[in-house]
Amino acid sequence: EGNNKCMRLLIYGYAPKEFGGEITGGVATYIGYLLKNLKGFKIGLLAENVRFFKREYGNVVVYGPPSKRWFLREILYTKTFKPNSKWLWNSRLKIIIDDLKPEVFYSHIPHSPANRMEVLRGLRFVLSFHSLHAYLFERDENLKRRFYDSMLYSYNKAAKVVFPSSKVEKQVKELFGDRDKTVVIPPVVKVPNWDYTKEESRKVLGLNGDLIVGFAGMLTGRKGEDLLIKASVNKPWKLVIAGGGPGLNNAVKLARDLNVNAVFLGDISGDKLWHFYNSLDVFCLPSRSETFGIAVVEAMLFGKKVVVSKEIPEEVAPENLAIRVDLDVESVAYGIDRALSSNIKGDDIRNYALRFSDEEAFISKHLDVFENP
Repeated sequence: EGNNKCMRLLIYGYAPKEFGGEITGGVATYIGYLLKNLKGFKIGLLAENVRFFKREYGNVVVYGPPSKRWFLREILYTKTFKPNSKWLWNSRLKIIIDDLKPEVFYSHIPHSPANRMEVLRGLRFVLSFHSLHAYLFERDENLKRRFYDSMLYSYNKAAKVVFPSSKVEKQVKELFGDRDKTVVIPPVVKVPNWDYTKEESRKVLGLNGDLIVGFAGMLTGRKGEDLLIKASVNKPWKLVIAGGGPGLNNAVKLARDLNVNAVFLGDISGDKLWHFYNSLDVFCLPSRSETFGIAVVEAMLFGKKVVVSKEIPEEVAPENLAIRVDLDVESVAYGIDRALSSNIKGDDIRNYALRFSDEEAFISKHLDVFENP
């Protein structure tokens, strides 16, 4: 019923590729499912990974940074102009609010100063607390304190807080204190209609070799790609890495320096991504910090054995269906060897992963959050 209500919703986060996003990741994937399924809504997406100001995609309008011409006009004609970040955010958001006239502001970036802007007052504020990564991995103490203060403000100010896993909910409540009006809504993961064999998928990607171990994710170091590369030294498997990001060149260099048999596919999507998972013998994500692990579920949907760090939530990859390892090279290498020789059944893995593919429940929970925050 909620889908038939023409609510106006402003989402703040990252755009998936089909909505103009450049570098994408788990948050963009999460938002992508919302954009595709909230047909009865008028949606604005304030995206941090696009290079244009405004583009329309059906009922979705994607907004990026305003043009330089607009800012120049503001500077020339605004008598009380104050060139600071607060002015920039309020000006940017005012353009969007005047254009979209939203009722709900749904932020996916808890540490952003955007959540504190005056122009958002009067909108229902819903916060999706995907992770504490920005805070936990920041080395600059001043910036870390600023992140903490912004996250605390957003957490306390939001009418309702959405978490992607019980693990993140626990982390946030331990850091900022318990509060009511929180809900766990795991990401929904697409189930591909797939009938290719492993060999056919390898042929499409130009891969060969008897054993293939795969990794997928944005290469930043946080995903533990360096641990996996080092664990693959003098091993019989070919390492295939899917993903781009700022750490790509470092990963390529490390593999080359260690003489690891590695193939880097770059940032892939669509059928190529499904061919990637289908071509594997084992999928490995030794992440140093993870809030859910969409790539793990995607690999499991193909019945693949998965090796994951203990940072992956237990509800995503339980002990009886996954090999869980410590964050060190020897443990990762041993885990992959165990996975290759294990008798975990692919059908059991696939059937478990299907619980994360319920789009109807995913949308229904969000509708409840938007309409009754």
